[in-house]
Amino acid sequence: MTLDDAADIFTIVGAVAAVVLALSVVAAFMQYTRGLKVQRAQWLVDLFGRFYERGAYQEVRGLIEGSEKGQLLSAANDDPDLEQKLTDYLNFFELVAYLEGIGELKRQDVDAMFKYWIDNLGTLQPYLKKYDYENLVQLLGRRGLSEERK
Repeated sequence: MTLDDAADIFTIVGAVAAVVLALSVVAAFMQYTRGLKVQRAQWLVDLFGRFYERGAYQEVRGLIEGSEKGQLLSAANDDPDLEQKLTDYLNFFELVAYLEGIGELKRQDVDAMFKYWIDNLGTLQPYLKKYDYENLVQLLGRRGLSEERK
């Protein structure tokens, strides 16, 4: 074996190693993005169950659908139990807004599960601002539901 033959072998081994490394990087990236999708899906399943199946927000959902903004807020002011339920409801959407804002959830996923309910919160923006639901106000703004349009 000559020195040139050894150099050729090292060149081939180096090229093969580079290809293997590149394929490993691609595989790792694909695994990472797959993991993100699974994590996003787990968040959505959990949020769906908390919002729709457990019934904790059922009363507030009914009131939001069946009343004017002023009636809901007035009823909440008169009933401490209802006020707590409204707070829990809004905190739920504050969490959803935060998760979307940091990229843990995609807008299309949030819209698929909660668009109707988020749209209904647009009329509560003065209340949301007063009580510092900053993420929720930003979420409504990203959807074009800012106070100015109301």
